[in-house]
Amino acid sequence: IPVAVTALSSPHNYLSSLSNIDLNHGQMMTPPIVPSTSTTHPSAGYEVVSTPTFVTSKSLSLEVAQDIAIKTTQVCRMNKFQPMTVVVLDSAGHLIVQHRMDGCHPGALPMSIAKANTCIQFGMSSRTYFTKYLSPSSTPDVYVRLVNQLMILGGTVAAFQGGILLRDQEGNCVGAVGVSGAAGDEDEYCGLMGIQRSPLANNAVLTDPAEHSCKTCVA
Repeated sequence: IPVAVTALSSPHNYLSSLSNIDLNHGQMMTPPIVPSTSTTHPSAGYEVVSTPTFVTSKSLSLEVAQDIAIKTTQVCRMNKFQPMTVVVLDSAGHLIVQHRMDGCHPGALPMSIAKANTCIQFGMSSRTYFTKYLSPSSTPDVYVRLVNQLMILGGTVAAFQGGILLRDQEGNCVGAVGVSGAAGDEDEYCGLMGIQRSPLANNAVLTDPAEHSCKTCVA
């Protein structure tokens, strides 16, 4: 079991714990037995804390991701927006599905991936990311941080609408949707409607943004 050792009472105890040698008598000491739960050893001067061996996480299934992409493109057609590309990423940022509508310009694919990746990397929607770093009140140092982030991540983030973060009720990221091809507000609207009309609507999944800001939608 992995353990964390803390609160050593003195350098003498620290050296003894490293070498397992009694510094006063020069004899080998028997290493302490590590318990399975948190236990304090007053004589040794440290506390042994157990940690979990495995960590589990949630992510979107292929079936749900496909449904979101299909519903998103359907909403696009109903509103007569420009053709779009939709991507759905899992909670680790890996691509699950990608749908490119007929007539969609080629640049929409990398843009949609960048929007969704922004959600995964920073735990917020691409709209929120834009507001945080490029609002009128942003100071030069904030802008410098944005440029540094873009360079570090190889330009795979996007500071504009169309990236939607998905969380479960405990606030854990379960995936992201990226949409590109129309206006930013229209991209975001279609993605949100695709999520709301998918099986995720019955699982109370939280989205960022929670609501759309589109003024041109009709359906």
